Amino acid sequence: MSLEPSDATVSFPRTPLPPAEVHKAAADQVLLAGAARLGEDRFEVAALWPGDHPLYHADPRGFGDPTLVAESARQTALHLGHRFHGVERSGERLMILNRITVDVTPPGLPHASEEALSVTMDVTSSRTDSRPSRDGDLPRTAMVLDAEFRIDGVRHARASVHWTALPARRYAVLRRRNGSTGEVGSPPPGLPPARPLAPEEVGRRHARDVLLATADGLPENRWLLTMDRTHPVYFDHESDHIQGMVLLEALLQAARTVRLRSPETASHRDVYVSAPRFTVDYAHFGELDQPVTVTAERGTAPEEGLVLTAVQGGRELVRCALADDETPEAAPR
Repeated sequence: MSLEPSDATVSFPRTPLPPAEVHKAAADQVLLAGAARLGEDRFEVAALWPGDHPLYHADPRGFGDPTLVAESARQTALHLGHRFHGVERSGERLMILNRITVDVTPPGLPHASEEALSVTMDVTSSRTDSRPSRDGDLPRTAMVLDAEFRIDGVRHARASVHWTALPARRYAVLRRRNGSTGEVGSPPPGLPPARPLAPEEVGRRHARDVLLATADGLPENRWLLTMDRTHPVYFDHESDHIQGMVLLEALLQAARTVRLRSPETASHRDVYVSAPRFTVDYAHFGELDQPVTVTAERGTAPEEGLVLTAVQGGRELVRCALADDETPEAAPR
């Protein structure tokens, strides 16, 4: 990622954007406060990270949740795409995540106390269109965003988002090819009796925030994805597939679980992975009516660290390579 710090001083209100601007339904899920264009593909974006968010809270050492970086970058990509890059808001295009990378500077992120934490992002965001189709359909639009996160002038993280805006007709064809056979919201068939993990095992505070469950016959490094579709954060708005941030959260919960269980890291309070470096690649849509297994394994390459995957029906939905500089990587061998 190549970014130069912004020399411009832009004043933003300390109020979140309307939820629709970032594809959210609830106002308390909006992290952005505004955006200003500094050049053709250069932007300054303001975010507000709340200290009392229902999901993203400080770890035992007081560092902020790194998922805030990924979610802020995702919301920024959507907002800039609509406001500055001409991506339609009318439903003529559907947004698909392809890749998210996050790199948090050790030892970790600051966390808001009583007032929301003001975050400034120096952003480059570009749009590339494919050739128009012969049938007059909208072109396929590829978007790339790189962001540098600063708090009180100090850089604390970097992130990038690669995503695609597909014409609605092409999206419908892609969804049919994915092979969904059940009603959205129907119970997954053929699951063994599952026992959700305890919140403290996955680094969360409440039972409803847990996305992983164990079951008889599953190895220690594999879990079933369990979803409460009334959850106010994971399912803030309706979707015809498992949303990308839900899958990312499940993988990060698996990473915390592995670290907590490992004798190499059990003595550390930092089971939350405060300063991670990870890359998440999305390969297939996850269907809401079919079981998903999440697996954590040691990567084969030194830079991979811990490799986390979510698989459904023999297809890998998403893969995350996570490294952490603070302590040795811990994974079942």
